[in-house]
Amino acid sequence: MIRPEGPCAIQSLRAARRIAPDRLDALIAGLRASAIASEGSPTAAVVRPAPSTIRPLVLFGWPTRARRVVLLLALTWALNLFDLGSTLSESRRHFFEELNPVASAILHLPAYVLVSYKAGLVLIGSVILLWLRRRHVAEMAAWLVFSAYVGVTLRWAAYYTHLLDTLQDPAINVCPVTGELRW
Repeated sequence: MIRPEGPCAIQSLRAARRIAPDRLDALIAGLRASAIASEGSPTAAVVRPAPSTIRPLVLFGWPTRARRVVLLLALTWALNLFDLGSTLSESRRHFFEELNPVASAILHLPAYVLVSYKAGLVLIGSVILLWLRRRHVAEMAAWLVFSAYVGVTLRWAAYYTHLLDTLQDPAINVCPVTGELRW
């Protein structure tokens, strides 16, 4: 009888605990056959058990590609809601100018049309990226869309900063015709 010795024996015992009994019998038979075939040869064949099919649960490590795509899409939806809310609230001001030409044409229609337009576009893109979420191209596209929405959010931050500075300056808010302050 052949007995494994050294660190290989410890690895074999650890691996045997994770293998199902029917696979263990096939593995032992394969080990015996390779040991018989290698008898008499100067180098004995090293047979390693098949790798485990159990995937470790990632708790604190970097998430898988599919999870990263879902996370990026969730963040994109959050930034899209911020953009939509800002667009709807600022569109009622007389000095607001929409930079998106399609949204600018839709702003004169009822609010639900703009909401449907923006939500529909992001929904179609999200469904496509969720369908392809395990592919590299989907992750790159999700990063691209997310970075575009970060740019839109930074643009809104610059707009609100400029608006705050402008509204606090009485020289800018004086009506040239009447001389009254505009708020």
